[in-house]
Amino acid sequence: MRRLFANKINEVPGAGGGYERIADKVRQRPQFFTPKQDNYILFCIGCLSFNRLILHFIMFHVAAFYRFLPLEDLPGHQDALSAAGVAANACGTILIAPEGINATIASEDEPAFRAMMNNITRTYGIDPALIKWSQTPDQPFKRYKVRIKKEIITLKHPEADPNVVCGTYVEADQWNEVMTAPDTLVLDTRNTYESEIGTFDRAVLPDIQTFSQFADFVDTHLDPDKTPNVAMFCTGGIRCEKASSYMLSKGFKNVYHLKGGILKYLETVKGPESKWQGACFVFDERVAVGEGVAPADYIWDGGNLSARPRTQSE
Repeated sequence: MRRLFANKINEVPGAGGGYERIADKVRQRPQFFTPKQDNYILFCIGCLSFNRLILHFIMFHVAAFYRFLPLEDLPGHQDALSAAGVAANACGTILIAPEGINATIASEDEPAFRAMMNNITRTYGIDPALIKWSQTPDQPFKRYKVRIKKEIITLKHPEADPNVVCGTYVEADQWNEVMTAPDTLVLDTRNTYESEIGTFDRAVLPDIQTFSQFADFVDTHLDPDKTPNVAMFCTGGIRCEKASSYMLSKGFKNVYHLKGGILKYLETVKGPESKWQGACFVFDERVAVGEGVAPADYIWDGGNLSARPRTQSE
């Protein structure tokens, strides 16, 4: 049965990526499916419902999270997080710095990964509701790393300290109302190659290549006296926390930012109510995600520092 299933996958026109990985796993580890699942396999073969099989059996679980909080003994944190990642068969990157923790990590070993994440939320006081969860059939990162940095998101302006002050959080289900309010500047704090494939309507795009250029954009193009309200957003929320802290330090009065970022919005606001246009760039092998944080079919073009939709021949 398992050999038949693996062979059938290879007969599906255009099957690849996650499908091929399923076939390899079935061939190499027949114990992956129990005898009780044979009928389900037959069903999948009969109707070619392989996406359902992926969702049930071999999805990578992806967790994106961060928190600004003072940290000491960074090597100690690095050792503990490194050991936890190995135990959970994790991949991805965790950044730690004196100002906090920032990570996107994944694993296909769901029980071990959930245990790892529970320990992280307890240790760093992270609200579990703020973790952005998603799934993908393909391994989103090549390896697992825990790095010590000067900042968990680089701005190079010490006056921007979210541990001291930051803007007003806006929940995803309230973002549309705040974003469309009168006299409100909607500000995309991401890099140009990110905003090119998707953003919110009316958003101002700073035309920056790195987040460290954001402060120069604010100093050059925005006036606190002429900008009564600012509603800013980014992928997961971390850049907005630091960007809002910087803008408040420069005299801007009402600075709002999307709690949980675009990812939380895509997870929460769907269908005709969504004001998001396009796809959301992510810094892993998925390249981009869409509504429901489902992987979008994009390819990263490193030569041109841009993402583009995958063509039928790719």
